Amino acid sequence: VFNLLASLGSDIFPEAGTEASFIALLLSVVLVWSTVRYIRRKIIELGTLQRVSRTVASALDLNDVLRFVTESAVELTNAESAAVFRLPSHGKDEESAPLVEYRVGAARQVSDQVSRDTLLSDVINSGSARAVNMDYVDGTNILYCMPLSSARERWGALCDRLKEGMEVTEDDLAWSHAYTDAGSIATENAKPYEAG
Repeated sequence: VFNLLASLGSDIFPEAGTEASFIALLLSVVLVWSTVRYIRRKIIELGTLQRVSRTVASALDLNDVLRFVTESAVELTNAESAAVFRLPSHGKDEESAPLVEYRVGAARQVSDQVSRDTLLSDVINSGSARAVNMDYVDGTNILYCMPLSSARERWGALCDRLKEGMEVTEDDLAWSHAYTDAGSIATENAKPYEAG
């Protein structure tokens, strides 16, 4: 294999030595491979977003929508788990903890419930996503929360608990925002049918 790559490298870079040609060719192969992996990931993400769009167009059951949004969030971000939270209804005690509407993945007990609830309230009320290191009784993970809102109201947040060592990339942010927008529309479409 080395001889084949070296001969190809010397054909491509005739002025360089065999070792330099091999290194240049090897770097080219690595670059192409990483590009192929990136494109494959984008195709998967586009497929997920397409399924969300299809669900937005046809879903009428709120529970199905919440399940789909949460499961797709885990798939899209490769998270450890995800949950959709909402604040209690306005007629109730305003200091109540956010309610879990739907969860995918194992539940873990947070060390400081008040900090988690404050994060959720901030995300929902501000309409801005936030990522924080959240302490759980068995370790620390990044909790990335995105607001779920419609044109009429901010009603909840979708939170992804990332796997240990994972970071939120710019691509993840862009996909997640597009995704939560689509999930919000699907939920808004399903609400009138829940009430009826």
